[in-house]
Amino acid sequence: MAEDIAHIEEQSQGLQVQTANQRTLKKELKSLLDTVSISATQLEILKQEPLESKNAQIRIEDALMSLYKALATIDPSIGMHKEENDRAFSYRDETIGSMRALQDKKDDYKMDARMFLGRLRQFLDIKFKAELMELAKTSDKGMTNDDGRPRIPGHDQAYYRLHKFSGFILFAKDIDRAEYIEIGKLYQRPTRELFQEQFRDHIFAWKRITRKPTADDTDLIFTVPEKESESVKTTAVRSLTVKRSHGRIRGDGSKSKDKSQEGKVYWHEAFSGALLETFTMIFREQNFITELFHLMQTIYADFPDFINIAKPDERKLGDLGVKRPMDMDKSRAKELFEFMGEVFGFWVQDMQNFVDWAIKIDPLQGVGVLRAMEEKIVFLEDSNQEFLYQNLKKLHARLEGLFNQFVDQQVQAIEDTKIKLKKRKGVLGFVRVFPVGIIHGSLLACKLTLAEFCNPT
Repeated sequence: MAEDIAHIEEQSQGLQVQTANQRTLKKELKSLLDTVSISATQLEILKQEPLESKNAQIRIEDALMSLYKALATIDPSIGMHKEENDRAFSYRDETIGSMRALQDKKDDYKMDARMFLGRLRQFLDIKFKAELMELAKTSDKGMTNDDGRPRIPGHDQAYYRLHKFSGFILFAKDIDRAEYIEIGKLYQRPTRELFQEQFRDHIFAWKRITRKPTADDTDLIFTVPEKESESVKTTAVRSLTVKRSHGRIRGDGSKSKDKSQEGKVYWHEAFSGALLETFTMIFREQNFITELFHLMQTIYADFPDFINIAKPDERKLGDLGVKRPMDMDKSRAKELFEFMGEVFGFWVQDMQNFVDWAIKIDPLQGVGVLRAMEEKIVFLEDSNQEFLYQNLKKLHARLEGLFNQFVDQQVQAIEDTKIKLKKRKGVLGFVRVFPVGIIHGSLLACKLTLAEFCNPT
């Protein structure tokens, strides 16, 4: 009898454990069904609500949140936290994932997501073009600083207006990679056209205010052959050209007595000005792209985290003029580099052409050009601005090689020149007419030691 009672108690305890498990399973199933159930009203919001209205954006993001969670619950490969997926329902792979009803819901929800993203893509196509058209109108008016030098109008107002759609773009990135890439292309094409037009107009504006070449511009270049019929008058005033050359190399326009040259800049100054403006625009554009298209390290992991941080009108665009650290995620850094290349691929060749133009008449202008590049390269070190950094290094390396060749040719020409005055034998007598900055720049470019400079052969 006692054994029977013990057996019954064991069965009762087993039933209690089984009942508790069933209650837990039932609770989890109810939670799961609540998560994957989206009302028709929410789905209608994704189809009908205007994408640009502030209040509508909040409602759309709430509906997208429900859609995202439903899809992520059914399909763990969609970007929710792994621990949240595991906690949501630990038996998904064995039971829930294979339930026909949920698979049907998954297909329906994916269709709803694609319909919304198709609508978003059409809207952003129009929005991107409209914002860039407004920027183009500003550019057509021509912009100058207080000193009359060219400048490129900023894009900040367009950035602020477009940034509020970053939540929608993140949804696309997490849910449908192909749609996300297409949205990126919609931005890249018109943006590239605008920047290309702005930059080339800007470079042309700098060239317009650049001084005209004169005979003095080759006075310190020893590989330029003197004309056989050089007049006595030209020979007599040649000693004065050294003084004028000091001002020329320093970019001191005030030294010129030619009234037509007043207010004009030297070639290396034109390059430095254009580099500063285009560099700043590219720098800020990348910082904006990293935020709009979520190509940077962030404190959030996925779409729900991003939405929960703040409402659309409360999200602030970061300081676009600040250096940001190098991204340790190599795949994301590569994606950003390629994105920037699609927008600014033309810039490298344009700047190379500008360098060639700047040094064509007077190769000594290369010193100022190299200095302008080096300042920017140093500034970019240890930042995520790989596009600017890598391309400036390429431009610098090419010009440095050309300038090294130029200086070698000049030294050889100096050594081959016959001098009547014994006191001016050797290289040192010639170099003394160069300004200090040019001496230092030449030494740096040619990598000459002080001993080699002070003891010419």
